[in-house]
Amino acid sequence: MELGWGGALGASGLASLAAVPFVSAGDRVDWYVSAASSAIGILPLLLTPLDVIADARELQTMLRFAPSPNAQLCAHLADAEHRLSRSAQSETDGRSPWMHAGNIALNTSVLLFLGLVYRHWEAGIVNGAVGAAVGEAMILSQPTDNIGDLARYRAGDLAKERIAVPSAVLWKWPFSFHF
Repeated sequence: MELGWGGALGASGLASLAAVPFVSAGDRVDWYVSAASSAIGILPLLLTPLDVIADARELQTMLRFAPSPNAQLCAHLADAEHRLSRSAQSETDGRSPWMHAGNIALNTSVLLFLGLVYRHWEAGIVNGAVGAAVGEAMILSQPTDNIGDLARYRAGDLAKERIAVPSAVLWKWPFSFHF
């Protein structure tokens, strides 16, 4: 999902810059601000990517190339539990009230900058409203599976089809747990 949003924001920013030569000199600031706000929208994706993306790759690699899974079972399980907990926290943080507040603050700033500084209220409202809508869509479309998976895991509900991250450890290795 992050790659999709990053690509969409990048394309939006490039499209805004591509339009600059075709608009009047007085309106170019609207397009530059649009491109800049798209670039700013990409920053959270680059600076705070969801942990689950890297964790999934690392867990799969670890499981595929583990010399002897039985020898390090407890260490691998502890690592998977840690990754699930961290991924659930990352997903929770990605949908926190602070993320929504930051989105609204950024896009309100765009509106006020274009409106107050350049008297381009219409462009400011369009940029601010579209930016806020896209930002909220980005926040609300982030995955949240690990939040529920962690709760079920901690409750002892280890049904194979319900647990995402530990399933890489619990169900894909060529052995079963014996405690």
